[in-house]
Amino acid sequence: MKSNVARMEPPATTETENVIALQPLRESIKELTALHERAKNARESYADLVDAVSDKTKLKPAVIRAFINARLSETGQRSVERAKQLALVFEEVGI
Repeated sequence: MKSNVARMEPPATTETENVIALQPLRESIKELTALHERAKNARESYADLVDAVSDKTKLKPAVIRAFINARLSETGQRSVERAKQLALVFEEVGI
């Protein structure tokens, strides 16, 4: 039985295109897999700790994450200024 699906030819390559080399991937699979798993576990641990701190402080988890992100970024001071201005607007104008 013939298929109705048209066969697509691979695009023609030019001399300037890079050749894909899969050996570096093969050589790194174990390390990449291990690092991926460690990153996943770290994300889960971070989320669990944020939730625990949220329960103890009564701060929203998003506030804790934003605070940590601001401390670790170059925009930390801008975040502080923005938060102060936003608090002022809510206090003076309301919602």
